[in-house]
Amino acid sequence: MKLTIKTLILLTLTISSQSVFSATWTWIGGISNNFDTKANWSTSSSSSRPQTDDHVIINAGATYQPQLTNSRTIKNFTINGGTFDTRRYILNVSSKVTVNGGTIMNSQTSRTGRINTVNFEVNASDVLSFASAGTLLVTVSGTMTFTSGIVQTTSDDLLIISDNATVSNANDNSHVNGPVRKIGNDAFTFPTGNGSVYAPIGISDFSSGSTAQHTTVYYTTTAPAGSLNGGGVLSSMETWSFTRSNASQISRITLFYNAAQRSGGIVDSSDLAVAVFNGTTWNPISGAATGSNSIGSVTTSSRVSGSIQGVTFSSPSGINALPIELLSFNAFAGKNHVSIHWSTTSELNNDFFTVEKSTDGQTWSAVAKMEGAMQSNSVLDYQVIDNKPVSGMQYYRLRQTDVNGHSTVSETVAVNFSEPVNPSVSLYPNPATDIVNIDFGTSPDLVTGVIVYNAAGQKVLEFNNFFSQISQIDISGIENGVYFLEISTISGVSKTRIIKN
Repeated sequence: MKLTIKTLILLTLTISSQSVFSATWTWIGGISNNFDTKANWSTSSSSSRPQTDDHVIINAGATYQPQLTNSRTIKNFTINGGTFDTRRYILNVSSKVTVNGGTIMNSQTSRTGRINTVNFEVNASDVLSFASAGTLLVTVSGTMTFTSGIVQTTSDDLLIISDNATVSNANDNSHVNGPVRKIGNDAFTFPTGNGSVYAPIGISDFSSGSTAQHTTVYYTTTAPAGSLNGGGVLSSMETWSFTRSNASQISRITLFYNAAQRSGGIVDSSDLAVAVFNGTTWNPISGAATGSNSIGSVTTSSRVSGSIQGVTFSSPSGINALPIELLSFNAFAGKNHVSIHWSTTSELNNDFFTVEKSTDGQTWSAVAKMEGAMQSNSVLDYQVIDNKPVSGMQYYRLRQTDVNGHSTVSETVAVNFSEPVNPSVSLYPNPATDIVNIDFGTSPDLVTGVIVYNAAGQKVLEFNNFFSQISQIDISGIENGVYFLEISTISGVSKTRIIKN
């Protein structure tokens, strides 16, 4: 009996010592980038490098920024500024990652760096970008908390939410701008948006119990290509790219709408449906809407099967037709003014347009107001002149207001008035099958590039080095559908829709 008691006492002391002697390591980066070099840290620990029960803190201002040289495990990781580079290694965090500022990256091209953590909180004042030279995968197995700041991801630099992990508090000021991957078969709402607005999408009621599959989603304000199967109206305001690793494991889909902010004029939410793009056509899936005509959600009445590439809203009866379908919106510097042009392919209950201007991209004022066509099914062209441009960069956007008072805002275009160019840029033929002629209306030396995006907002083609005012691009290698050409010059960006058939 005495021997047993002594053994219990010894075990208790051992457990206590592990808790008492966990240490805090604050990066000072005095001699190198090496994460494992003790001289780069301020700590009271007797260990040579951070240990599994330790708290690591990265601040801005160090001469050298920390880089992993091997995979490591710690308890808590806080980055307040500076840069943390995983390189091709793994940082395992057994409790929580907190990002108050700074950058997380992987500098090793063609290699994958990882951060695996139980909990992750973003509390940054600006954008936390995962964009890296190599691949960076951040996996959360507990709770992802959005307090402040936008998380910027890419197709190679992903935020991954594990099976049964959760997301908390995503909002307009804090969400993911880019792809988010969810592993497993539990109900989940993706914390997606475009950096300015929160635009979530949900999955639920899976058909099987597999926890190995994953679903990847990202949100874009690019209008979906094509038309709605069976008639009705397809949203021209927003699309969620939607892919799943196992097409046979199906689920219900929920879309969340905000009519005034991003989804357009909704007059009867009972006529809203989820539309699914299978790579060829958009098919409406019946469902039930909850909420008001202003804010709410619609969930498919059954699990959605088959191939899925994208989802958006539809209105099978057409009563919720969005006020306008914008073909292009451009702004260019003239001799002593800025000329703003836009075209619509259709208008429904369109009361008026307001051209808005900003010198910082944050504070906007009205430049001009123009009446809409109210009802139109043909291409209409509009133009206004800003006679009071400022020297340097300025930004323009188009606000459309329908008869019910709902308004939607276009993407922003920038103009550098210090170096004006001819505002005439045209494409032909449109629609096109292979070759598209671009008349830049100016010296090709002023053109910096042409990028072609698909309806999901993905870059599919890019062209540079133009040598004549009228140049050609070859689109024969892309699938039929609606695309968007972004033409950049030294003083502005032109965004124009083109149809490939």
